[in-house]
Amino acid sequence: VAGKEAFAAGEYQKALEQLRAALDLYEEGIASVNKVEVLAETLGYLGATTHALEFDADAKDYFRRVVALLPEAEPLDEFPEAAKALFEKEKAKLLKKKRGTLTVTTEPPGAEVRIDGVERGASPVTVKDLVRGDHYVQASHGEAGLAGTRTRVKGGRTKKVNLTLSTEVGPEPAQKADEALVAQITQLARDMDISAPFREKAEAIASQTQADCVVVAFISPKGNEFTLTSFVYAVEAKQTAKLDDLGFRANLSSVFSQATRFAGEVETACTEFPVAKVVSGKLVVAAATPPPRDPPPVRREPDPLAVPPPTEPYRPSSLDGEDPPDDDDDDPWYAAWWVWTIAGAAVIGGTAYGGYLLLQDEPQDGYDATVVW
Repeated sequence: VAGKEAFAAGEYQKALEQLRAALDLYEEGIASVNKVEVLAETLGYLGATTHALEFDADAKDYFRRVVALLPEAEPLDEFPEAAKALFEKEKAKLLKKKRGTLTVTTEPPGAEVRIDGVERGASPVTVKDLVRGDHYVQASHGEAGLAGTRTRVKGGRTKKVNLTLSTEVGPEPAQKADEALVAQITQLARDMDISAPFREKAEAIASQTQADCVVVAFISPKGNEFTLTSFVYAVEAKQTAKLDDLGFRANLSSVFSQATRFAGEVETACTEFPVAKVVSGKLVVAAATPPPRDPPPVRREPDPLAVPPPTEPYRPSSLDGEDPPDDDDDDPWYAAWWVWTIAGAAVIGGTAYGGYLLLQDEPQDGYDATVVW
């Protein structure tokens, strides 16, 4: 509903995100979805939305998926005329192509089979004359439970699908990433080796955690500061992007500021993958040569004859031999030396504490940290 409302309001990027999320939920629980029509409607809105965003290839794919599910489907009245025309064009082209066959078996056999919401009898079942493209297969058994999947049928061929029924349906629970994989992919990132092994380990971590993107980051010293280097692997794009390096100092203010910026960049990259920053293979980092510094100025001893002797106003002594109290010069309290001493101690203390937080895992000259999401 939210995706349809965003589409009606012309907020196409927002609609795209919400419709994709809805489709993912439907497909994760496909075994228990009662009406495949909701899938067709979602796919249709995705086609119209991507067409409005000028992603024509995606729009054509979504419209073809609607036709594969429901060959008699028509574009919705809510779609713009241009989107309706594209739908009709893709429908006409797809229905002319050669169709395929789907054979469904189940464990245990004898389960009731539905293909795209249409009952096809007890398994094993063979269905001919299916429009080429993606189809949803569901099976149910009174005692064995449910099962479901999405499969692709090609023209002139037979696709075989075997479903294992279960009383526990729904998406598999997410797991924690394997520590060995995390250590290996982090080392590859430190080595700037964004080749096939990096992608394979990122895919494995994404599978374990059910993540749409995997972020690998490490921190290294750079002069008196530190640099956060990070990579984002997008599961859908199957590519890795290198985010801009972030420099910071060893104090809480700098760390928190850059941490907030880092979180924003990661969220943006996972929402809309930065294709312009894609990297691959062994990266070569050129060493930066610091600019030459001017020599320090030569200190000259002052000429005692050129410096006039200091003059002090006459201050009479008190009767008991003690100096009289200083005159009140009406200076504000925040200009007094003791205020700046205390303030300086607070700043130094804060800096030292921030440095301890950053360096506590490695008290030597090195620097290391672990980012946990």
